[in-house]
Amino acid sequence: MMTSEARQSEPVPLNSLARKVLALQNPLTYAHAAHDFVCRETHMSYIFLAGEFAYKLKKPVRYAYLDFSTLPLRRKACVAEVELNRRLAPDVYLGVVALVGSPTGPRIGSEGEGEILDWLVKMRRLDESRTLESALHDGSVTTGDLDRVASLLRDFYKRAKRVRLTGAAHVASWRRSLMNNRCLLVEPALGLPRGLVHYVCGVQQRFLRTENEKISSLSIVAP
Repeated sequence: MMTSEARQSEPVPLNSLARKVLALQNPLTYAHAAHDFVCRETHMSYIFLAGEFAYKLKKPVRYAYLDFSTLPLRRKACVAEVELNRRLAPDVYLGVVALVGSPTGPRIGSEGEGEILDWLVKMRRLDESRTLESALHDGSVTTGDLDRVASLLRDFYKRAKRVRLTGAAHVASWRRSLMNNRCLLVEPALGLPRGLVHYVCGVQQRFLRTENEKISSLSIVAP
């Protein structure tokens, strides 16, 4: 379990994020078998791997590029995530479910089954030994694997709706993304080496300065 014994022994406020995380680590919260349970945390979400399924609970956070600070905004983000990712993984992204009931007895349900405490993205759990990260570690990635991914993405982007923007607008958006990334990556909670973060960000900024005029002169069509 991710939560330490010391943290579990402290009083947890009702309806807090900590209370929801504790509840979602309880197998009884799920209507299905929750064997081989794993909880993972990112800067934006908690992921609960429970049996054959995975659930993502978005943290009530607000950054320059996203806002999950309220329940309606988290629901909207969950719906958007499922709609977007189903385009490439329809058998993985199963839908949006609710955490319902009371703060002292929550369960996974659906709208109309009780008070909605929060929203989660429900996914099919994947075999972690088959991930790209795992394949890179054990050296099993083949050129055929990469060709299949490239072919899938080629066909996807050929069908995607096109949006026209100026090169200057693209550069401005790129600069904002780089600034947001740097602010996020230096957060102590991530534990990343600040020197490495600043080095990588510096390389990206130098590229933009060098290529700014060339990129800004382009008319870009993006999916």
